[in-house]
Amino acid sequence: MGLTANTGPYNAAAEYYGVDDTLMSKIPRKKFNFTVEITINEDANYSDPVGGKKFTFHRVQGVNLPDYSFNTVNVNQYNKIRYLHTRVEPTPAGITFYDTVDNQFQNLLSAYASHYSSQGLNLPRSAMVYDTVSPAMSNPFGIQPTSTSGRYFFPEISITSQDTASSGRSISMLNCVISSVQHDRLDYSDSAPVLWQVQFQPEHVNVLSGNGSNGSSASGVNAPTIAYDVAKSNAAGVLVDSLGQVIRNAAGGAIDLSSVTNFGATATSNQLTYALNSLGDTIKDASGNPLVLAEVAANVVNPEIGQTINNVNTAVSNVSRVTDTVNTFKNNGFAAGFNRVFNGLF
Repeated sequence: MGLTANTGPYNAAAEYYGVDDTLMSKIPRKKFNFTVEITINEDANYSDPVGGKKFTFHRVQGVNLPDYSFNTVNVNQYNKIRYLHTRVEPTPAGITFYDTVDNQFQNLLSAYASHYSSQGLNLPRSAMVYDTVSPAMSNPFGIQPTSTSGRYFFPEISITSQDTASSGRSISMLNCVISSVQHDRLDYSDSAPVLWQVQFQPEHVNVLSGNGSNGSSASGVNAPTIAYDVAKSNAAGVLVDSLGQVIRNAAGGAIDLSSVTNFGATATSNQLTYALNSLGDTIKDASGNPLVLAEVAANVVNPEIGQTINNVNTAVSNVSRVTDTVNTFKNNGFAAGFNRVFNGLF
């Protein structure tokens, strides 16, 4: 261990949030590390001047991540009330856009309104004819139908949190419609930027996470790879993680440190390697994740240990082959023994 053991009193937060990890994946996400990517329907009459139909909207002040409403009903079970879930609904997510001088969001909003409404955001200058009897009555107001493929102006809006250089989380809101738009208030005594506050109602929300822990990706299951601490494992004689908790195998038993003969090939980083057992197989925990080394310093001796064990294994294998050949000559005769030697050469 490093900071948590050498800088005075015990620091629980440093332990639980992994300040000694090569890649700090246990810390909370930062609010300001995000981007908003907007996808426009191919049938819509709008394209971003730079990004086309799918682009990152940079002029955003903030976003509200979508919430979920777990609808419940109460039913009577004799004299006891039970609460049951009926459905899960994503709630509207708010995005605050800057009202920039080039009208970037205003143009997008105008295109959205024109996609669904006959008049869009602008009313015609000619007066509406209120005569509902005349055959020549015209009415430019109202919602206009859309094609099936063009039903949703915003088929997807993705909010991506960038956690590290190689991992993050993306929340994709699918089939979004605007439920409300609020413009700002102008004030001579206020120099803050003018904003648009928009509520987007999605039909469905997908959450995609890039898992990572100590530089290694998940294997087999959707969970970070577990690392064991060298110093604590040496002291305990079994594999122990950085929190001092024993890592258990699929059978629920502790993994004996003596079963780790080398540290195998490198993982996603040249400083982090998988732990192998005496058979050369990757050691996995109870969740099916491979174990990696937690302390980089121990890798200095890894190649020497691995090479020595490989040499020993090769010598043992050669002795075993010679013994088997001698026994073949002795028990099965000259022809069988010669055949054994000949097959061993090729």
